[in-house]
Amino acid sequence: SIAIQIVDGFGQPLAPYYFMKRTYEPTHVALDLPRLLWKSGETVGLKARISNAVAALAGTKVSVEVYDDHFKQVYKEEKYTDIPEGASVTDAGLGSYTIPSDYKNKYLFMVAELNDATGKLISRSYYYPRVLNMMDDAAFYAKYLSEPIPWVTLDKGPWLKPTVANSSTSLSVKLISSIPSNNSTTNIQLTVKNTGKIPAFMTTVDIIGAKRIFYASDNYFWLAPGEEKEFNLKIQWREPENKSNASLTVGSWNSKKVSVQLFK
Repeated sequence: SIAIQIVDGFGQPLAPYYFMKRTYEPTHVALDLPRLLWKSGETVGLKARISNAVAALAGTKVSVEVYDDHFKQVYKEEKYTDIPEGASVTDAGLGSYTIPSDYKNKYLFMVAELNDATGKLISRSYYYPRVLNMMDDAAFYAKYLSEPIPWVTLDKGPWLKPTVANSSTSLSVKLISSIPSNNSTTNIQLTVKNTGKIPAFMTTVDIIGAKRIFYASDNYFWLAPGEEKEFNLKIQWREPENKSNASLTVGSWNSKKVSVQLFK
């Protein structure tokens, strides 16, 4: 078995904490992808599954977008559906995407979203399957589909972080409020906006300049072009006497970091 660490030695949440937090949200949309390795020319069926554990939702819109490895949108489909009261799972067929025959050793990016009847985002999930040359080998392809095999070794890539970094966007951050609960705890409200023309991948909020532990309402997330996201942080200062040096930073794998002072 593989143990996944969700907090570090000081109790600071890591990326898997937020991935798990989103997975267990009360209403969650996911793509029912059978696998994450594909070959060029294959057709990928795109079915969303919406799990719900709260009140019924009428007139929701479920959608899927597919991007190439430069974040150019190559497919989009959406449909409207009613979500019954939880506990329930609702399936939504969103067509299929055929991978071009010359698209090899590259990533695809797939995003599933669920919006309420007013257009407000309820849930989002994103995926990054790979299209590999090795899947063109008929024997390997048949074995991969028919039986469990060890995860493939990719000595020459493709690798995710350099792929994402090849296409850049830009972010802005605005501090709305900074309210101390006591000398060692501060509650932060902020907005982050993608001011560029492509999605921001793995957008991350951090606190630097002082020792701290913080929990955010979300972190390590996908941010669409032009999208603005408002959320909260609860910060526990490990050395309260130094908190005046702290700054809030926001960056992504494909943007420069921006920062704002927490205390002026």
